[in-house]
Amino acid sequence: MAAYTLGDTVRLQSGGPVMTIVKLTLKETTCTWFDEQNRLQGPVTFPRDAVQHVPAASSTAKA
Repeated sequence: MAAYTLGDTVRLQSGGPVMTIVKLTLKETTCTWFDEQNRLQGPVTFPRDAVQHVPAASSTAKA
């Protein structure tokens, strides 16, 4: 299991927008993100295994 911290940028394994982790538990990550109209979305909770780190240099790129 990957080691995450609050504020890390992640993306779903299946793709999608870059999200910021706002809450962590042993099994889940809760994330928020901005949509294409720059509106804040979430928070939405995902299983930890469903997300992957996004390198900082890639966090501004779209999926």
